[in-house]
Amino acid sequence: MANKTCGHLGKCGCETYLTTPPPCPTPENCPDPQPCSEVFDAQCIVYTGPDLECGQDVVIAQNTSVALALEDLVTYFCGVIDNLPVPNAFKYTDTLVLATLAVVPINHNLNSTFVTVQLIDDASNTLLVHGTDYVVNSYTANSLNVSRTDAGGSTRIIVIG
Repeated sequence: MANKTCGHLGKCGCETYLTTPPPCPTPENCPDPQPCSEVFDAQCIVYTGPDLECGQDVVIAQNTSVALALEDLVTYFCGVIDNLPVPNAFKYTDTLVLATLAVVPINHNLNSTFVTVQLIDDASNTLLVHGTDYVVNSYTANSLNVSRTDAGGSTRIIVIG
């Protein structure tokens, strides 16, 4: 079978198509029947609906691959984190260099033990995952300790209290 070209997406499928067999039987303990009997690469599925917007921002444009749409969602929402509408009196931000397993004390002076902590990797501009990429422990009303579990590097921290 010859490959079909999907514009800027490259090779995404075949010019002639195979029929899809019925799904495999659902195992006994599964509450819902399995609706899909095959899997497609997210780069080969294209969203063809209208642009998806948040306010005036187009977050996902029409005719975007699902893979790119997911990247656009992450980029959009990680960018929003830096611009949270939180008064500066309740928000602490800083950029740190966090080495692997090094514990770094953060003195945020927010007078609260009920804080939300978010870390963003400066190199990739991606939101880090608590418990996977970093750990927060031993905190008081005005400080906390944070450490990265990977190689670390330049990291933005946002503490909201």
